[in-house]
Amino acid sequence: MSSRERDVLRLYAHGSSTDEIAALLNVSKGSVFTYVNRACRKLHAADRKEALAICARYDLL
Repeated sequence: MSSRERDVLRLYAHGSSTDEIAALLNVSKGSVFTYVNRACRKLHAADRKEALAICARYDLL
């Protein structure tokens, strides 16, 4: 995973919303979704929730 993908997932794990993440990282909401989708593909996760569970299981964040 790229550092940006990890940043986005870490922020979701800490309870941030998509709007908050976009503002914090100075990117669009679409970019946030793109980072999540790329991370999901790399982790073989079906969705963000599963990606976060995988990251927690393997201490990736």
